[in-house]
Amino acid sequence: MTSKINSFLSDLQIPRILELREFDESFEIDTEAVDFSYNGAEGYWFDKSMDWIVYCSHEQTVTMGGIIAALLNDFPEIS
Repeated sequence: MTSKINSFLSDLQIPRILELREFDESFEIDTEAVDFSYNGAEGYWFDKSMDWIVYCSHEQTVTMGGIIAALLNDFPEIS
């Protein structure tokens, strides 16, 4: 999933994103250096436009909102 997210952000030409972590400091990072995963602290990622968000939880789930949610079209619906 991370490679699809990185490819999507590259297509949008987003050079830097904001990373917020549950217990750690928040910072701005180059898009190529981002690791969209749970590392012991829940994480949120978005850019300054706030048109999209990625959230990784302690349950090892990845949630996407906004324009980036279009990536979810490749996944089957669960009923």
